[in-house]
Amino acid sequence: MVVHWMDVKLQNVLAKKPSDYAGGDAFNASHPYSRGVAFLATECGAYVEAEKITADAHKAFCGRCADALDVGADVFETALATFEAALGKELHESVGERMKEVRAVLEDEGFAAKAFASLTERESKILEMINDVDKVEGLKQDMLKNLVDVGDDSVAQASMLQQIIPAVEALLGARLMAEGGE
Repeated sequence: MVVHWMDVKLQNVLAKKPSDYAGGDAFNASHPYSRGVAFLATECGAYVEAEKITADAHKAFCGRCADALDVGADVFETALATFEAALGKELHESVGERMKEVRAVLEDEGFAAKAFASLTERESKILEMINDVDKVEGLKQDMLKNLVDVGDDSVAQASMLQQIIPAVEALLGARLMAEGGE
């Protein structure tokens, strides 16, 4: 079923193939169409990692992606590896920046007092569980420890940030950062 779904997505992308795209010898891996097809192949690869499909099914899908781009399998494999490396670098940099921002907020000496004041002012239900500044400080220390414990693994950091950012925002009653980490 997963492979079928990926094929449907590929057909949808192929149906919207722009007129300025050129495959073959004129192949440009940075063209938005090329990147879209590479993204689908990356998504398909994630299903292999999750053990939802076999490596052979992924390889066959990559062959269909190469056909959609009008390039050989070897050219596509190289383009896909480059795309995935760039995507990984972007993820690593983005997560690293968000980690710094969240740490800075939590390491602020006034965080616990600000959070408790915000909770009190908003008459938050959180006060039923965290009813004094010391408990906010303890929670803050736990969150900082969790951020340290994930180490340098960008995927683990991203997962931890998905848990910590909403908690910090709930304590402060405000968004930490704009969408996109800015």
